[in-house]
Amino acid sequence: MKPGTKTKPLALEQYQGNPGHKTKAELADHIVGDAMTDMEPPKILDAVARKEWRRVAPILSKYNILTDLDRNTLILYCQSWSDYTTLTATLRELGATYESEPSGVIKPRPEVSMRRVAWLEVVRVSTEFGFTPSSRAGMQIQFNSVRKSIKEQMDDLDDDFS
Repeated sequence: MKPGTKTKPLALEQYQGNPGHKTKAELADHIVGDAMTDMEPPKILDAVARKEWRRVAPILSKYNILTDLDRNTLILYCQSWSDYTTLTATLRELGATYESEPSGVIKPRPEVSMRRVAWLEVVRVSTEFGFTPSSRAGMQIQFNSVRKSIKEQMDDLDDDFS
């Protein structure tokens, strides 16, 4: 990986209000993939992962964050989420520890570390798509809805007092 700040997708850069103060030429220099054409979840995903795909893909597509180039990354995110939820259910059922044979020493189940790895992958990929509050803190899409509602409230107040 190259040192320095990671390059962001053009749509993400624009939603964040161009915090790096890039010129139009620098912004135009980004590789922009074609919008994802096949929104159906891939068959490689299990049922939980397909459900997550159906939840997040339309949202990402709506804001032009999802392109055909991002398909494999979204597959990774969805399957990692499925792995995390499946391992969580297993740990709820079996508990986080077990008694080893024949010594009787209490040890953590292998699923504990597997769940941690799945969670780290979910978090890592989530930040790439702007799924976490800190990764989208400066995104205009988050603030536009707030601004709109404030403007609407102000318009309503004006109507009430005129």
